[in-house]
Amino acid sequence: MKMKRLLASAMSAVCVLGTGALPAANVMTSNAADPWLDVTLQSDKRTVKPGESFDVVVRVANVCGQDIDLGGMQFKVNIPANKDLQLTGITTTDGRGSCGNPDTGETIVSFTDSSYVSGRTLAAGTDLIAATYSFKVPDNAQNGTSYDLSGDWGFSYACDKDGNEVTLELAFANAMVNVGGGVAPENKNMAFEVFPSTVSAAPGEEFEVTIKAGGADIAEMTGFQMRLNMPEGIECMGFNCGPTKGGAEIIPNRETAELASAKQDGSSLGVLQGDTIASITFKVPENYLPGVYSFSIADAWVSDRDGAELVPQTSSSYKLNVTGSKAGKLGDANLDGAVDAKDASKVLVEYSLLSTGKPETFNEQQKLNGDVNFDGKIDSKDASRILAYYSYLSTGGEMIMEDWVKEN
Repeated sequence: MKMKRLLASAMSAVCVLGTGALPAANVMTSNAADPWLDVTLQSDKRTVKPGESFDVVVRVANVCGQDIDLGGMQFKVNIPANKDLQLTGITTTDGRGSCGNPDTGETIVSFTDSSYVSGRTLAAGTDLIAATYSFKVPDNAQNGTSYDLSGDWGFSYACDKDGNEVTLELAFANAMVNVGGGVAPENKNMAFEVFPSTVSAAPGEEFEVTIKAGGADIAEMTGFQMRLNMPEGIECMGFNCGPTKGGAEIIPNRETAELASAKQDGSSLGVLQGDTIASITFKVPENYLPGVYSFSIADAWVSDRDGAELVPQTSSSYKLNVTGSKAGKLGDANLDGAVDAKDASKVLVEYSLLSTGKPETFNEQQKLNGDVNFDGKIDSKDASRILAYYSYLSTGGEMIMEDWVKEN
């Protein structure tokens, strides 16, 4: 059967598709030299909310090593039964005389012109989107509901412009979509934390923070996304992250300081409480004003094994201390490059002046260095902590003050 006869019969019945696959013609015995195509289904969303729409793309790839002059093809996406998922439409590619049937999920695509001479050349190593299936999730869909969209082997068929059959391989002919969007149940404890919670850097300097996983239920995490919301102008320089213990790749975005990962099969990422997700390096611009700035984890979500989208626990109390110069050191109130009892005394003198209404003597750098508890003022609490830190150094301590104050 040539392509003209094939499409004539197919298009005459395109509105009543559902009677079965079109008959194959000029069927060739399969061997290594025969042309063949990979067919995959790809969803544009992994998790959807009740009432939301999503698309599933039918992608055809020429992986056989030779150009194929396609004449036409037909395929079917099976619609899950008893789940009320609605197929709202099928959009075909640039084929001529193509049509899809939303009632059955069947589609026919013709690539020939009106003379049935020229087809659509698909060069070796290239692919095309043959059709896009649009679905709508029921408004009353429950969290954890899964939709497994699969290709139908029995209906799938393709041929070249002369009507010779081209073998189709349904390589990844399933697209899994889960219903989520609910808030985290009280019994699900998943969290992300940033270390250190307070970091200091001078204008022009780089600094690094580490994101770690927390929460007793974090092992159930099958996917996540988050963004580190730094003060405006702070530049993300890069990430240090690898695959999770479960083998999932962590995808960073330097432009937005975002991280994301997911297991397509819905299994655990293998992340445990206390595990490091990634380390991120940032840079303070040269002209940045000194001060203490807040930053946080934003736009964070995780998914669990039921496909539910959950809101993890995060903190908004992280601080970036931009010092006035590269010589700035937390606790060094007299700016001599060391932190010792002299600094504690200097802070007490300044506190005494301020308490009696006298003019302040500290410059901006001294204020930043002396405010070791980051409460925005210089007082006896700062002096006491500086003195305690000096005692710690005198007995062999090696932590910088930023790290010491987090633990004391």
